[in-house]
Amino acid sequence: MNSLKIAHLAVDEKFIDHAIKAFESEAPGSNDLYVLSKAPLKLVKSKAEIVSRFQAISGALATKLSDYDLIIIHSLNRAWFRTIKN
Repeated sequence: MNSLKIAHLAVDEKFIDHAIKAFESEAPGSNDLYVLSKAPLKLVKSKAEIVSRFQAISGALATKLSDYDLIIIHSLNRAWFRTIKN
């Protein structure tokens, strides 16, 4: 198992599953997906933690992200700005 920890910030869109599959093929078990959405997800089928707009805007997710070696932002959404800033 790879010790690299990668966080993916995304929105509920159809291409995310393909991206996660590609990252998993290169770094198996190292990828955690956080999807900004209301539950349930409609398009993303990969294992993901749903993040509310409040969690993103308040910066509540930022503390959790400090444990990652790499953060990848797919489809930059304004709600992620506070999370990134913190």
